[in-house]
Amino acid sequence: PPPLPRQRGGGPRGGVKKEMGDMASTLEADKAALAEMDERLQSLRSKLDGLNKTDKDVHKLMKHLKEVEEHLLKLKSANKEVKRLQTEAQEQEGALRELSTQEQSLKRQLHSASARAAELEARQRLKREAADREMDRWRQAAVDADKENVQLSGELERMEEERRHLEKRLLEVHSQESQDVAKWEEERE
Repeated sequence: PPPLPRQRGGGPRGGVKKEMGDMASTLEADKAALAEMDERLQSLRSKLDGLNKTDKDVHKLMKHLKEVEEHLLKLKSANKEVKRLQTEAQEQEGALRELSTQEQSLKRQLHSASARAAELEARQRLKREAADREMDRWRQAAVDADKENVQLSGELERMEEERRHLEKRLLEVHSQESQDVAKWEEERE
């Protein structure tokens, strides 16, 4: 503690008491001021702790917000990808429907063409069978004609022989007649 100031006048006893009283008052005032300052310091510490806690909470919130934003960006990206895949799936479904329609059309065309080919084949077979029958008839007719030609040739040859024989006989008859006429004329003379 600092040295006590010396008293001026009035004797040493009265001065010391007063100085002691002043010091006691000053000490009380200092204690009160110190208590008030300590209370204000505690309040400031509480506020500072609160601010520090709030700052930490803000940092945590900022971190959470950043994570949420990143998650939202991922969700948006995922949504875009889902929409893109849905669009592609719809396009593929449309293409598959178109292919299915084309397949059905081609199947109908193939069935129609197969039926037409079978019909044409049946007609061709009937025509071929008819042509074969007609050819067989012509062949048989040719065989029959050949046989008939042989018969007619024989008949013609026989008739020719008969004609020659008749001509010969006729000549013989004419010759006999001529002889008979000549004889008759000779006899008349």
